[in-house]
Amino acid sequence: MAFRLPVHEPSRVGAVAAAGATRFCSRQTWGRQVAYASQFLDRDSRAHQGQSKINVRLCAIGGFDPDEWDFPPKPKWMRWRTFNRYTERYDAYEDILNQGTFALVAKLMARRA
Repeated sequence: MAFRLPVHEPSRVGAVAAAGATRFCSRQTWGRQVAYASQFLDRDSRAHQGQSKINVRLCAIGGFDPDEWDFPPKPKWMRWRTFNRYTERYDAYEDILNQGTFALVAKLMARRA
């Protein structure tokens, strides 16, 4: 018995198939039908999305509830180097959000004055 890929599965690296497509084309051919979700978000929304992904990933590994933690503790079997990398990335997203907040407050203060 031989395993065969379904028709809608990409058989080559770099090929993209839109939902329900029977042929494979480059991303440029499909246009806006296929894209990363982050391409359509602004800077602050991408930072929120990044923080959420890190939170969900760490909570899934550690068995925590993502809704209870802003940033969960280190999962038991995760290496410190990996956890520190997630921490740095999370803090970088936090800095982006703080910059956006400060810019918004400055804009509102300028309107009031």
